[in-house]
Amino acid sequence: MIGLVVLYLRRYMPESPRWLLTHGHPEEAERIVAEIERRVREDTGRDLPPPAGASLRIRPKRLTALA
Repeated sequence: MIGLVVLYLRRYMPESPRWLLTHGHPEEAERIVAEIERRVREDTGRDLPPPAGASLRIRPKRLTALA
């Protein structure tokens, strides 16, 4: 039963931008982040502040293991 609920909800929940980047879908990741930023701007009337601190480098995986 729980599995059916998860399958149903997956249709309406976007993938994580980080997952998309590591699996070779940077355009989709950028689209999702832009949508999040748009919603924050719409709800608060302000832009998100730029990230502070160390940068993060994400590289696409060459192979995804099943185990």
